[in-house]
Amino acid sequence: MKIFCLPLAATIALVGCNVQKGAQLPPPPLPVGLTNETCPAPVPSVNTMVSHSSGEANNPVIVAKDLGFYVAWWDWFGKNPTISGIFIKDDGIPTDEETLFPSQKKCSLPTLAADGDNVYVSWLDGSEASHVTIGQNEQKPKKFGKTSRFVASGPWGAVVWEELGTLWFRNDGMLGLPGRDGSIPEPRPLAVAQGGIESPAIAWTGEFYAVVWSDAVSGGRNIVMQRVTNRGELFGPKIQVSGVGGYNNRPQVVWTGTDFAVAWTNAAPAEHNPLGNFRIFMAIIPKEGVRPSFTKQLDFNGSADVVSLATTGAELAMAWVGTKKPAGSAVYFRRFDLEGNLIGEQLRVSDDNPAAVGRPFLTFGRGGYGVVWHDSREFEGAEIFFSFLACSASELPVADTDDASDTVPPESQLKSVF
Repeated sequence: MKIFCLPLAATIALVGCNVQKGAQLPPPPLPVGLTNETCPAPVPSVNTMVSHSSGEANNPVIVAKDLGFYVAWWDWFGKNPTISGIFIKDDGIPTDEETLFPSQKKCSLPTLAADGDNVYVSWLDGSEASHVTIGQNEQKPKKFGKTSRFVASGPWGAVVWEELGTLWFRNDGMLGLPGRDGSIPEPRPLAVAQGGIESPAIAWTGEFYAVVWSDAVSGGRNIVMQRVTNRGELFGPKIQVSGVGGYNNRPQVVWTGTDFAVAWTNAAPAEHNPLGNFRIFMAIIPKEGVRPSFTKQLDFNGSADVVSLATTGAELAMAWVGTKKPAGSAVYFRRFDLEGNLIGEQLRVSDDNPAAVGRPFLTFGRGGYGVVWHDSREFEGAEIFFSFLACSASELPVADTDDASDTVPPESQLKSVF
């Protein structure tokens, strides 16, 4: 019996020839992170050092997984900077050995994502985008692009990377079935957009992705968003998220279960606010919307150009670098409702020991928020620190295990959104 492959136009969802009669592609993993809890009166724990670099460590990222967190960062071991990662509990104590991911050149820009099955790490190895699935291919990262400048991870093995002005996308939903030799060829990536693209980020509903980035325009940069299906097709129009001019940079995006929340910074004239000259903005884009339901400037500024955004599904939270008195900087934390209104008190997460801090990153885990950042309190070079912001247990509602946010509708329903 001969086996023939269908023409490419007839096999959009598959890659290569399906040699397994009656075989079906595996379903997507479940999304994670939406517990629909509020986190009243969180209390920061002591600052715990996570890294132990021989030179310096910085640019940490964090995701919640199982009963703790996974943290990755840029680390200086040997000749070139590399990427390290480790599982920790909510007290910052490691639950496994640190992984040092293989690289060939100077590494930078680590990013993390998680779903119900796996944790994914992506980074730049020189100008190549590298990607691994924890527990599967740490010693042989997948490579994307030869002249990339930015990369970001998403659930279900998603990766976006910028190369020569094009933003590319791939995920494991684009993979086909194994061939006769058992191998699965890498799918042809999707070109999401072209232009002056910087700092992409990804969120996932379980049905489709939202990719956001900073896009060059005359006299500045805008924040834009594009939806992409699980099978790697553009879905709906490109949406302008930012509403003011100037240089809008470093967007972060999360899925709340009903909407996409996006936060970013906008450089303000230093003479207007010399201590915190980065204005912080937030926007909410409905799941089915073609424009933000609102865009607002928050009532505080940052002293660095990056913020981190997280959600429980019932609230939003942000971590950022701000100025502390009488001098220096600190990691701050604030909660919001799903309409972007401030709730609770502003907290300082980093303690009095560091003079300056950098690159905070935030996620919601079991019973509280995990925050990581880098500072140089211990040695001449920076190290990675962690604090767990525990919620008031007596006020935590019981999570509804039958909540609709855990149900992934069939992808055939996507076409009805627009």
